[in-house]
Amino acid sequence: MDNNLIFTAKRALSLAGWQISDREVWPGPESSFSARRSHFGRSWMAPVVCAELTEKDLGDLLSELEEHFSSQLERREYGEVFVMVSDADARDLDPGTLGHHPPCFLVQTPDQLLRESIDFRSYLHYLETIFEESSDGLASYYVRPRDSTGLDIEEEITQWIQGPGNFGDGMWPTLHPLRPVAVLGAYGIGKSSLATRLASQLARAALDGTDNRIPVLIRLGEVSGEQTLEGLLGKHFTATHQVQGYSFPAFEALNRSGHLVVILDGFDEMKQLLSWREFRYNLAQLNRLHTGLSRLIILGRPTAFETDAEYQDALHGRRCVDNRYLQEPGWPDYQELEMAQLDADQMANFVEDYLQYRNSDLVSDERRMRQLRDQLKSPQLKDVARRPVQLRMLLELLPGYQGKIEDLDVGEVYRLFIDLLIDDVMGREEAKHTRLNFRATERREFLKRFAFWLWNTRDAGIVTTDMIPAELVATFASSDDEIESVRRDLVAGSPLDRRHGERIRFPHRSFQEYLVAEMIWEQLRSGDLSLTEADTMITSDVAYFMTLQRGPSEDTLAQRLLPTLGAPIHRHTCEAVFLSSQVVSGLYERVQDLGRKQPLNDAEILMISLWSMLHPQSEQAVRLEELSKVQTPSLLYQLFCSLLVNGKGKRHDPLIVDLIGKIATRASDVERIGAPRIRRGNTIVRLNKDWVAKPDRDGVNIGRVTGRNRIVINRGKQDVERGDSVAVQWMTQLALSVYEKSSLVRAGALLNIRGLRPQLAQAFSQGPFVADWIRNGTIDPTVMQRDEFLLPPESPVRTLFADLSAVVERVKKLAEAGKLPSTKLYGVLPTGSQRPTDAL
Repeated sequence: MDNNLIFTAKRALSLAGWQISDREVWPGPESSFSARRSHFGRSWMAPVVCAELTEKDLGDLLSELEEHFSSQLERREYGEVFVMVSDADARDLDPGTLGHHPPCFLVQTPDQLLRESIDFRSYLHYLETIFEESSDGLASYYVRPRDSTGLDIEEEITQWIQGPGNFGDGMWPTLHPLRPVAVLGAYGIGKSSLATRLASQLARAALDGTDNRIPVLIRLGEVSGEQTLEGLLGKHFTATHQVQGYSFPAFEALNRSGHLVVILDGFDEMKQLLSWREFRYNLAQLNRLHTGLSRLIILGRPTAFETDAEYQDALHGRRCVDNRYLQEPGWPDYQELEMAQLDADQMANFVEDYLQYRNSDLVSDERRMRQLRDQLKSPQLKDVARRPVQLRMLLELLPGYQGKIEDLDVGEVYRLFIDLLIDDVMGREEAKHTRLNFRATERREFLKRFAFWLWNTRDAGIVTTDMIPAELVATFASSDDEIESVRRDLVAGSPLDRRHGERIRFPHRSFQEYLVAEMIWEQLRSGDLSLTEADTMITSDVAYFMTLQRGPSEDTLAQRLLPTLGAPIHRHTCEAVFLSSQVVSGLYERVQDLGRKQPLNDAEILMISLWSMLHPQSEQAVRLEELSKVQTPSLLYQLFCSLLVNGKGKRHDPLIVDLIGKIATRASDVERIGAPRIRRGNTIVRLNKDWVAKPDRDGVNIGRVTGRNRIVINRGKQDVERGDSVAVQWMTQLALSVYEKSSLVRAGALLNIRGLRPQLAQAFSQGPFVADWIRNGTIDPTVMQRDEFLLPPESPVRTLFADLSAVVERVKKLAEAGKLPSTKLYGVLPTGSQRPTDAL
């Protein structure tokens, strides 16, 4: 007897909820054991016989089993008899042989028994209908999406699910069957529609045939905190859907054995309110679904990743360490499918199908149809119409639109469409003779406030009407109104989707993002929201809508906010709030004036540099020659911004080295030290004719002697050569860092400042900066693209390095002789300076 058959049979029954006993219950040569199960207070037993069909015909075996167990079955000592056969034997049997045989015999393989351990039938019926019965009529106008190479994504995923074994000679799917799949696409491109369609088709196939994989569709937007896999699946199969027989071990076994396709939709929605650490934890939990013969698909926007490092880490398990990517053991390497925008043929099919679905009279009016097609192909709309969600909006708006096509951009389309949705919902409610107490403008204001609350509510994964806070609703209520009735009225007359009973959400996430962008601008103007607070709420897509909504008043606000920026914010926030031609034009004029009339602060020089990096051909783009001469409060910002504008160019190396020289030679104000203090020799120590040391408990500060007077050694003691004092400028910490973290390479021909990156990151993390540019405690190399610069022979940096090398060696010798307490050097802050960038 094959022991593996016995083992897998016991395991499958255990996962299905049976208690196993090794007691032999069948006297024949086949191995046997018994199993007991309890359900709702009822308990029954079943003999399990493991048969090798090569030794005996199945019909003969069933006859012998019926003769042996008939009396126990009649007395109901046993509820049924399991006959377990191996997969190899099952393939040799007629298809109808497996299954139930009268009176109470069940012939199965352990794998089939495992598949039936969880009763997915009601869940599959639900998934089968979600596409065809979608409330927005999706099935009537759905267009099969293509990837960036033009291939049909549904066909690619279908082949990947089936694996290469189901194809003819020479055929192989474009996706590797042993790697999970990440479907990436911008907002409104159709990711959730694809997930719904796949789940529905797979569910229909699973109901039709027991060998087809069972789909599992989970919307990740309902995950609002750290979530274990056990918790996520338990909630999905017991609270959201009641799936009989669900247990996590059985689910794991089914997934590992190749019975499931798990589809996780909206990882970007899960990311919204999570820190990177929390998001990565959740991804690690979800990655546990990639095991054995599993098929795992995740879908989401690539904008969920704020940096390339996050993208590499999340989807490929490559973590950046010391500017090198290292593969994390056990983290799956997702193969990516990028959803392409609609092409001309897809757009044409969508237009015709959608208008048919809406029973529009345009379908039979060729002149108006031709006009509509021309409008969609116009320069203003051809790109807007390439996303399904936006094309659908245009098909609702354009037939009744009276304005100029030139005035329609994405922002205006969203504004008009949200107003149209509100009017439609109010019209439907009034048609039911429902009395509505609020005007469309008030409902739009409610939608905006609700969108903002929902965006910032960490526990808002699943929201019902009663969860909307009373203080949000009270704004729209009079003193005589009941809050509950006002809340119900506002929701009833708003274009919100109701899913799974009382749960509400926006029909498309981009509608919410558009309204959140409006609310952020509003609260920035009122002062209710600081720029740093707003930065935590602004995603790349919200920033995109903020850019579309920006006008003269927003530009004025940005000019007022920019000088107040005192902490790093994300690049998309910088671009949304500050980077308009109107804002940077004023900065550009001050650069042209070299900052003489009105010096540029650190944030301002950073923004004009970021603009110049992104728009190098624009009229407001500054040149490096201009930037290097501007009067600014921080040489360090000036240096970094010069590197930003310069990019990979080498032509301006002398200008950059000159800036480094200014930093390296920057010193404190002159301190005059009297002769008595010098003669004591313990607080001021001569290093050579130009340099002195000042020891204290923190280490040794070094300074350059200026003026004519020098310290000399007479008869082994220090004295002033002429006069009664010497003037000293102490080296700053910033200048000292340039020396300690930089090096001369290639025989002194190049200055390498790679070692300054961590110090720059530390300094800029405490002031105005682009948060995305600080990665793993250093400056992102894609931003600071060069480390080595040509060093002219006459450069003061060369002289300083030579002097300091001699000074450091001298400090070392004096420390060894006991005349200095330490070899540790430290620098001082320039007099009156409070900026962290001066300390570095």
